[in-house]
Amino acid sequence: MAEIDRGQLVKIARKMVQEKHSGSILLSILSQQTKSRHSSIIAFEDGNIISISYGVKRGMAALPFLKMIETCTYKLNDMVLGRPIAGLLPTKELLNEIEGDGSIDFDAIQNAPAESMHQQPQLKSGGKFNSDSAINILRLHLNQIIGPVATIILDDALDDVGSINTLSQFKSLLQKISKETLDAHERVQFMSDVLSKID
Repeated sequence: MAEIDRGQLVKIARKMVQEKHSGSILLSILSQQTKSRHSSIIAFEDGNIISISYGVKRGMAALPFLKMIETCTYKLNDMVLGRPIAGLLPTKELLNEIEGDGSIDFDAIQNAPAESMHQQPQLKSGGKFNSDSAINILRLHLNQIIGPVATIILDDALDDVGSINTLSQFKSLLQKISKETLDAHERVQFMSDVLSKID
């Protein structure tokens, strides 16, 4: 992944718009305040931005956080990693806001709720730890928060840690993924949600 600043990010996005590209820009941002890493995705369809996310925030709730990016690493992906989000600004206005030339009152949307997540069925393992079920639960929950890129992140993490045979190993995997993709507050809730479906 190459490192860029926010101005360069907007230039890359504008080129994708101009070329009527479909795909996604995957971002990894290191928060200067918390020193934690956050994931962000800007998804394009035929040159229009259809989805933006920052951690668990989606749509307009993610916009103030994208506006605060100083530097980040990025990777282009030909897959559209996000579903269309209602209420998103038109692409040109959205890029102006990210770049810093917009006129939105960020205080008004700073606390906007993240896009509601659909409840997934609980996949209890009947008292005995089932690693396949646990990983599927994790995949479902992660996908709800960050979209289809969840599969890539989870598969990479599984390659790093090897096989998962015990609840303890699964908790280590869960903690690793949470730390890499979510901030401290989001991490606690996410881990609690996932573990409540397994324990």
